[in-house]
Amino acid sequence: MTEPSPLPAWAAALAAWQETRALPLWTRAGIDQSSDTVWEALDYQGAPLRGLKRRQRVQFRQANVFARSPDPQIRDLGWRLFRRTMTHGFDPETGLFSAWVSPDLQRLDQTHDLYDLAFGVLAAAHLGAAGFDVAPDIARLEEALSYLRGAEGWRETAADRQPRRQNPHMHLFEAMTALYALTKDAAHLAMAQHCLDLIADHALTKDARLLEFFAPDWTPLEGDAQAHEPGHLAEWIYLADRFRATTGIASGLPLAEM
Repeated sequence: MTEPSPLPAWAAALAAWQETRALPLWTRAGIDQSSDTVWEALDYQGAPLRGLKRRQRVQFRQANVFARSPDPQIRDLGWRLFRRTMTHGFDPETGLFSAWVSPDLQRLDQTHDLYDLAFGVLAAAHLGAAGFDVAPDIARLEEALSYLRGAEGWRETAADRQPRRQNPHMHLFEAMTALYALTKDAAHLAMAQHCLDLIADHALTKDARLLEFFAPDWTPLEGDAQAHEPGHLAEWIYLADRFRATTGIASGLPLAEM
């Protein structure tokens, strides 16, 4: 049996930083132990900023990170974060998901944001891969996403916030690729492919720049209304490569040129 190649020095250093510095901080000081939630932020001394409102997507993001830890206690913490957010994040009357909660964890809105829901799907995918039963949660998140589905892509929010952005679709692409890795469901693959097609058709220019903002019909905005964020382009390169590795399907994007 061939032994795995050792990590490059930079990758080994990052892994050590995550294990010895980042995860201990955010699984201890970063957790509101009274409620199985994460604080929105810490100060420079590592103390929680208790008076801040909290984004629900932060709960999902940390659940996703913790789900991928080799430590079963950290994975269990990720599951508790995810469970609380899924249980309390949706308005029971409307079914809409809140983007923000107050410092005492009361829902503040019914934004039902595509960006937030994408991170819920990503957390569910990795918690499922860690062995937790996420089937009911996947069904609920799929229903929540269906409320935002448009003729091409997904609406930003329940109120159809403008302009349209590529970034929530990028994270939905990431989430659906991860979910397909778990479920092998053709519907999840189709959603990932649809996000990929949107970027190829509308957001990636011929000279390999990534456009950020669009009109409702996906016409790119111009001038000061448009932006280019190299970090998002780097994310697309990584995620397109993960899509190929996960599905065996070439992304069709000119990754070497990007």
